[in-house]
Amino acid sequence: MYRRSNRALEHAAIQGRVLCRAVLEIVETAPPGPRRPRWIEPEELGDRLANLLSAVAVAIDHFLTLIDSPRPSQEDEALVAEVHDCQRDITIGARDYIDDLMPEGWILLGQVIALSGQLLADLSLAANDLEALLDSAGSTDTAVVSS
Repeated sequence: MYRRSNRALEHAAIQGRVLCRAVLEIVETAPPGPRRPRWIEPEELGDRLANLLSAVAVAIDHFLTLIDSPRPSQEDEALVAEVHDCQRDITIGARDYIDDLMPEGWILLGQVIALSGQLLADLSLAANDLEALLDSAGSTDTAVVSS
């Protein structure tokens, strides 16, 4: 029953580590002197990146509550939409920093965007499996009661 959920959480842990490493590597791409590249400053793309990582954290927390207390959830689509909106905001904003992002910043930022989407997709699939399991258990209960 929880095999896919467990696998999704294990995968999310690995993806979370890779996301953290990518953010660290982004900071390490700064030229000598500044603590971080200009494009990652909060008023540049930093706030947008923080919003994306926060949206991913909320989705992970939501998934953990579904595992702890399985139930149908209409929030999944809203959480996916929030992550997609954050990904889009970063992508659109990054256009203004193409020169600053080249070469390694662009790759690392793309990695963060792609991994956040994949992590959420994996959790959503597992959440859908939990919901399907609940639906099938509910229809079995109904069939037994009506017999």
